[in-house]
Amino acid sequence: MNAIDRSLELLTLKQVFDDGRRSFAIPDFQRGYSWEEDQRADLLRDIEYGMSGDYNHYGGTLVAVKNHSIQDFDHYEIVDGQQRLTSLIILLSCIAHTNGRIDFATKEDLRRCFIEEGSDLGSTRRKFQLSDEQDSLFWQMVNEPDSLVTIKNKGHQNIVEAFGQFKNWIQEPKNETSIYEVYKYVTNCLGFILYAPEDTKEIGIMFEVINNRGKPLSELEKVKNYLMYFSEKNEIRDLKTAVNDKWPRILEHLNSCNHTSNDAENGFLRNCWIVFWDTNKSKSQHVYDNLKAQFPTTDETNWKPLYRFVAFLEESARSYRMLYTRENVTNIEELECLRRLGNQPVLASVLPLILAIFSRETDEQTRVALLKLVEKLNFRFYGTGIASRSDSGQGELFRLAHDYYADRMEDGRSFDAFSLESMLREFVNRNANDIKLVKNLTLDKDESGNYYSWSWLKYFLASYEGTLKKNKQRDEKLEELLARQDAQNPNDFYQIEHIWAVKDYEKFDDSENPDINKRRLGNFILLRALPNKRISNNPPEVKVESYLTNYSDVPETLMIRELKGLFDKAQEEIERNRTNKTWKYWYEVYSRFLDLHEEKYVNFALERWQVDGISHPVKGVALNSLSGRNEIYELTD
Repeated sequence: MNAIDRSLELLTLKQVFDDGRRSFAIPDFQRGYSWEEDQRADLLRDIEYGMSGDYNHYGGTLVAVKNHSIQDFDHYEIVDGQQRLTSLIILLSCIAHTNGRIDFATKEDLRRCFIEEGSDLGSTRRKFQLSDEQDSLFWQMVNEPDSLVTIKNKGHQNIVEAFGQFKNWIQEPKNETSIYEVYKYVTNCLGFILYAPEDTKEIGIMFEVINNRGKPLSELEKVKNYLMYFSEKNEIRDLKTAVNDKWPRILEHLNSCNHTSNDAENGFLRNCWIVFWDTNKSKSQHVYDNLKAQFPTTDETNWKPLYRFVAFLEESARSYRMLYTRENVTNIEELECLRRLGNQPVLASVLPLILAIFSRETDEQTRVALLKLVEKLNFRFYGTGIASRSDSGQGELFRLAHDYYADRMEDGRSFDAFSLESMLREFVNRNANDIKLVKNLTLDKDESGNYYSWSWLKYFLASYEGTLKKNKQRDEKLEELLARQDAQNPNDFYQIEHIWAVKDYEKFDDSENPDINKRRLGNFILLRALPNKRISNNPPEVKVESYLTNYSDVPETLMIRELKGLFDKAQEEIERNRTNKTWKYWYEVYSRFLDLHEEKYVNFALERWQVDGISHPVKGVALNSLSGRNEIYELTD
């Protein structure tokens, strides 16, 4: 323990910086700036509370390690407390840019003590720096808070938002005349304990404690911290360089596809672990602990696999970006395939396969063929619900991804694309053949399911609509069809609509023997929010006419144009045997109408997600819910 620590007295922020004679930096192994609006608001409330009663306030503990390689002045790297300290420096930077609100001498003192000095002599000395991946943006904002910056990761976003939040707080009327008092309070009344251990063993213990307390770090952040700690402790320059070089790109790629939350980063890391290291799903939940156990810092010779893993992480983050944004994808077939894959509601079971394919396959046509097969497999087995919790098939697919990436089959032979394609077809044939697909897209009369609660329903309807558009030489526009409701334009989105309204259906429903019509797949369509909400509860024949009338001035879906012809056909069929228009007549017309509509859906699915080479392919189906059979479908030639 050095002289800073012995007394454990509270130091003001000015004393922490030793009136500008001491500087601080955030080491690269630390997480990026992660404080969000709520944490920053708490800090501002602490300041307001302290100023209101002239209270001193405990600002927290700062743990720092002195950098002995810098001889000219005291320079420390922050091990703990970086979030609060970064926030305070951002606040002080905003205060420094309040024109006319503090005098020139105060502004110069602020910059000299907390920002930088010597720039007029060409020998600038920074007093506070962030890690490499964030410091350039941070420094630009410190000097020009209103400048346009390129946001590449969540840390960047938090920095930009912090500057905006603190600037707005400073400009509030209650603070208009008190900025100098705010500056004095922050720098002279907040009290900190500065702890600077010299024993490297102590630093290692603190590394573990800090990694597992405070605002939770993602597993990805912990892994980065450990890799940097491993390389620093063992002086492995190549590993440190690799992490410093590739980590900003990893975060940039993940940020571009909105995978910035802890859960999203953890999911990304799990998939990378499965492909690169081990297919055991439970182990993939604890990558950080597994890496520490497998690569202890006491074994400095075993570092090359870590070096390769960092490269794979960067490669996989780039694959995520391609999958979810389709940036710079020039091959039309691959673009269409990635759009369909990236918009599927759930990819958890096939993402390791996707990463392995992107990593292995440089030939576009081979890659596209494999990705198409993965997309079909995911819909057929996982999307339709054929996969059960007790037999999810994940273990088999994870092993395929791992072995394919390693180019090694179980018998030791090389694992080429042809072999992977054959195994994926065999998986579909065994687990999700055409008969199972049809069964899972239709309801037997004694089934209790409801397709309205099917998490893939909107994707299915959007895919159907996209194919109709494509047949008319139009863009599928899956992203537009699947977009969530916008608060600014609440009617400018597509929603799922019952054709046979639940309220209208109730007058036909026999509580002793409820049937499937209101719950079946054929009873749902996708369309823009109804201009006239009253349409929703009308009988089907009225709704079918109303769709065309009410959507004459707005972009409608092509699927609603099919309904009139299908309804007329159903009515013609029923009128051959029943002419009196009783409730039974209308019930049979509506049921037959939904049969014809659902036939189009199921036959579309058989064609759209067709997998060549499987046994006993189904050419088509016909539906008849008015028959005496429990199953409502029949196979056709």
